[in-house]
Amino acid sequence: MDYKNKIENNRINGLPLWAKALLLNALTAFIAIIPFVIRGHGFFAMSNDFNAQQIPFNLLMNSAFRKGDLLWNWNLDLGANLLESMSFYDIGSPFTLLMALLPNTAVPYAIPWMMMLKFAVAGVTSAVYAARFCKYERTALLVSVLYAFSGWQLISSVFYHFQDMAALFPLLLIGMEKLNTEGKKGLMAGACALNAVCNPVFFIGEAVFAVLYYVFRFMLPRIEENKGISLRSSIGKTVSRIMSNITEGILGCLIAGVCLVPAVRGITDIPRASNMIAVSKFFSMPPVRWLYMIQSFFFPAEAMSRYSAIASVNWGTRSAYLSLFGMVFVIAFALRNKGHWMKRLIAACLVIACVPILNLVFQLFRGTNWEARWFYMPVLIMAMMTGLFIEQTMDHMESEVNQDSWAVYTASAFTILFIVIYVLLT
Repeated sequence: MDYKNKIENNRINGLPLWAKALLLNALTAFIAIIPFVIRGHGFFAMSNDFNAQQIPFNLLMNSAFRKGDLLWNWNLDLGANLLESMSFYDIGSPFTLLMALLPNTAVPYAIPWMMMLKFAVAGVTSAVYAARFCKYERTALLVSVLYAFSGWQLISSVFYHFQDMAALFPLLLIGMEKLNTEGKKGLMAGACALNAVCNPVFFIGEAVFAVLYYVFRFMLPRIEENKGISLRSSIGKTVSRIMSNITEGILGCLIAGVCLVPAVRGITDIPRASNMIAVSKFFSMPPVRWLYMIQSFFFPAEAMSRYSAIASVNWGTRSAYLSLFGMVFVIAFALRNKGHWMKRLIAACLVIACVPILNLVFQLFRGTNWEARWFYMPVLIMAMMTGLFIEQTMDHMESEVNQDSWAVYTASAFTILFIVIYVLLT
């Protein structure tokens, strides 16, 4: 069914879809966080970097905004450029700017409420994206909750500023959809600018994922559809569409230049950013990393400082778990919808995640560790696959029962594999 015919139930009982997603995800976040706020007498603390960096950095940036010390700031180390030093900590994020409206004394108490807002915004943006593919409003709402409260989101709460990017990322895909299906220009450029200003480091990974998304969502299906068209005409249209997307991306980066340029200058001077993975490790992972991979997709996320099985401590943001459903319905959707672009995209992401040198493409091949901080992007597609499978099943309860059962077998096999590898290592 074409996306134009799918956004048919976005307004029920007087509330549009985005408002329902906002209320649903905000309420869920409130129920999850408010007990800790009450126990902390209005103050929300967690552990490690959340206490040692996130709260102090928010106070620093809030003070700098209010005093106008945005370039050189003497309160940072022995004095440093604030835009360069805080670009990774979302100094240009709309959430940071919103926090700047508050007095410094209110910032520590506002952080849990800002976290709730981030969960809610992630739910809204993912719901609006999902509505382009879902037949029913309830499916889009389910996708929004799965994405907003995925394992990646929960494990990233200790790195509070990561959640800004997860909240804004679906806007980039919405912009691409608008450009490539409706010819609406400007939205993709605006989304690129917003994400780049928010966190230039994460935006690099989003740009890489955007390329993958374009290839599997638009380019390959159009090539298959245009097999009967002359090669010259097909190539001309493909190049024109690609250039349109590139132009929007470049325009967005130019708009975000005020934050991008200082960020690039600051990042290139950091020794950690110049590290490269050893050639011998380009294509192989030790057994413990295979455990990380299986755990990331098939087991609920754990606190970074309290890993229960593989390691005592790990800060790699390694989780792509979908609450309640895990990978079962993702696998079922892939089995039921052979050749679907979402299936192909997730398959490509899994291959990239398993090959260290490819995994580092999301960091411009810089770094020495296997990271999974880009997993929130395929998580959105996995949430979509889960929602669409449930939607298809509700429409056709009697069909493909035997095929769908293989999803359970596959998920069970990976769980058994995880246990076997763990036993052999211990």
